[in-house]
Amino acid sequence: MLKVVGLVGPIAAGKATVLEELEKIGFKAFFLGERTREEADRRGLPHDRSVLQNMGNDLREKFGDNILVKQTEQLFDGSETKIAIDGIRNPGEISYLRDKYNARIIGVNARVETRRKFSKKRQDDADPKTLEEFKRVEQIDRGAGEDIHGQQVNACLVLCDIVIENNGTIQEFKKKIQTALTQLDL
Repeated sequence: MLKVVGLVGPIAAGKATVLEELEKIGFKAFFLGERTREEADRRGLPHDRSVLQNMGNDLREKFGDNILVKQTEQLFDGSETKIAIDGIRNPGEISYLRDKYNARIIGVNARVETRRKFSKKRQDDADPKTLEEFKRVEQIDRGAGEDIHGQQVNACLVLCDIVIENNGTIQEFKKKIQTALTQLDL
């Protein structure tokens, strides 16, 4: 039986660390954000976070809130027994994963100061470069001013089976991840 886990969280909260721990126990990773990057490439647009956020919103509005998950499903080759889907940003994605796969949803959260520090350290090209830009991206990511097809991380966090807070050391965070994976029987 296929086990599916979805990951939700605001920018730079620590989802990649959770994903690493899932991969250690046999989960294959898929990234919803890659679908928005692919669409940005088709349209000749840059990969900065605000463009990618708008791209995801546009795709969900035109094709349904679960479109990024459906596009990602096309990449499953059938040999997977454990799948982790990173980058959930809309409740429609959670509903689809739960309805089709009985997926478990893990949320990751951290204080804004912590996430800003993580963001600067990881040097992802799509990440905001200034504090003002980070705050603007943060507001959109969390759902401020967004319609039902937009980014709604706060609404998604409420729907999670478990939310892991990442405000301490990496060792503390990894211990919390292991506890959560055990609680979810993964």
